[in-house]
Amino acid sequence: MKKKLILSSTLALLLGIGAFAGLRANKALKEVKADGDPWMLNFALNGAEIATYMDANSMQLHTYTDGVGNDMWFDMYQIEPNSRYFQVNAVFPADYTYNRVQFKFTQGGEDKWGVPYSSSGSAESTFVQVYSTFGSWDDTQWTFSLSTTPNLYVTYNDVRYDLEPDAENARFIAKNVVSENNSTLNFIYRQSWDFLWDVLTTSSKQYTPGSHGNHWTYLAAGTYDIILKNNNSDDGVLDIKKHQSEYVCVYLVGVTEECWVYTFGEGGIEQFGAFPGTQLKDLAAPARNKAHEFTGDLYFEGYYQQVWDLALDYGYPEADHIILTYKNDQGNICNQSADMLLVEGSAYYFSFEANYHNDPAGEALRFLYDAEDIRKDADDESVCNISKSDAEDLVDQYNRLDEEARLLYVDFTTVNTYKRDGSSGKEYVGYNVVMQQLSKIAEKPLVNAMNSIYNQGNSINNNQMIIVIVVISSISVVALGTLLVFKKKRK
Repeated sequence: MKKKLILSSTLALLLGIGAFAGLRANKALKEVKADGDPWMLNFALNGAEIATYMDANSMQLHTYTDGVGNDMWFDMYQIEPNSRYFQVNAVFPADYTYNRVQFKFTQGGEDKWGVPYSSSGSAESTFVQVYSTFGSWDDTQWTFSLSTTPNLYVTYNDVRYDLEPDAENARFIAKNVVSENNSTLNFIYRQSWDFLWDVLTTSSKQYTPGSHGNHWTYLAAGTYDIILKNNNSDDGVLDIKKHQSEYVCVYLVGVTEECWVYTFGEGGIEQFGAFPGTQLKDLAAPARNKAHEFTGDLYFEGYYQQVWDLALDYGYPEADHIILTYKNDQGNICNQSADMLLVEGSAYYFSFEANYHNDPAGEALRFLYDAEDIRKDADDESVCNISKSDAEDLVDQYNRLDEEARLLYVDFTTVNTYKRDGSSGKEYVGYNVVMQQLSKIAEKPLVNAMNSIYNQGNSINNNQMIIVIVVISSISVVALGTLLVFKKKRK
C-alpha cells in the first residue's frame, strides 16, 4: 500500500497537480508583514505568593492604550516548574503602540486583576524588558511595581554579548559566544546578575561543567548561541546551543531535478537560500553528487531509477529539517512535503509525514553503492568476476544490515547484469540473486532465509513478482509484520 501511495504522489507531482493549500503549515512559510517588521519586548514578572495559589497556567499579560483599546493579550509561563517568576517574549505588529500594562490571573476560576500601570511601548522603545513585581491586595486589585531594562546580555571573560531581539522567532539571541576552557559565564537578567542557574534549560547544563553559582557558571570550550526562548520546555528559558555542524550526506529518492530543496533550523541558516531554496538541477558538487544517480543499471526497490546524493551542513546552527517542493508552470508552489527531520545518511521520499526520515532505506543505499562500485570494477562488470575477498566483505556488510534494510530495500532492488544461463545479453534480477552468487564466491552463508526461495534459477523481472514471493514465503508472522510497515521512519 505504501508503494502505491508514493507512486501516486510522485505522479501528481510530475503532472503539477497541487495540494498545497491543504498541507500542514510549517516553519518555512513565513507570514509577510505588510507594514514593516514586528517588534518584541520581554515581560518578566515576580508573581510573589500569588504563584502558590493561582490556577495553573493562568497568568496573562494585557497591553492596551487608555481610551482607545488596541488590546493585546499574551499567556505568560513560569521560568521553571513551580517558580514564582513568569515571562513572555511579546511580539507586536510594526505599528502597534500601548500606554498601559496590566496582569490578570485566575483563582478558583475567578478573574483577578493587577492595577493598570502607565508604561508606554512601541517599535522605537529604548528598552528590551519590562520587569514587574506584584505587591499587595487592595480589596479589588493587586498593586505591582514596574521598571524597564535597556539590555539583556551575557559576559564571558569580561567580553559582553548582547541578546538581540529576533521577533520573527519570538526570542532573544546572542550569537557566536566563544568560550576558551572553563571560564565563567554571567547573565544579566531582570536588571541584576541573578537567576542564571534557575533559568538554564536542562540540556544546556551539559556545557557547564564544574562549580556554579546562582548567577554564574563555567562554560566548556566551544562556540555557542545563547537564546532566551519563549517557552519553558526543558525546564528553563535560557538555552545554550553549541555550534556542532557536520558536512553529511542524505539521499533523495524518486524526485526529479525540477524539485526545490530547502533546509532550515533554529540557528537561522538557510544553506540553499530562502524558502523554497534551490532546484536540484541548479546545485553543483559537492552539494549534489551525480556519481550515484542511477542510469539504468539499478532500480532501487525495483522501481526508483533516480536517487540523488545531497551533501549539506547538518546540526546547529545550520539545519535540522528539509522541505521538498515543486512549482507549476506559473512559478507557484503546487506541492510541498512536510518538514522532514534531517538525519545523517537517511533517505527521503516526498513525504507529507512531519519529521519523516527513512533510515533503513538510507542504510540500504549505502550498501548498494559499495556493492555496485565493486561490481563495476570487476572484469566485464560481472558479479561472477568479483574476487573472493571483495565477496566476503560484501556478504559481511549485507549480514550486518538492519533486517528492514535487507528485506525491503536491498532484496527488492533490481540490477541489469549478464544472464545467468550463459546466453548473450543482460537481464534484470533481484539484488538478492546477486547476494546469493556472492555468498557462493565467498563461501559464506547469508542471514536472510528468503534466499533459498530466490535462488531457484528464475529471474525476478518486476516488483510484483518480488511481492508475490514475499507473501508466499515461510517467514515468521513477526517478520511479515515488519515487512508490511514498509517506509515508516525509524525512531
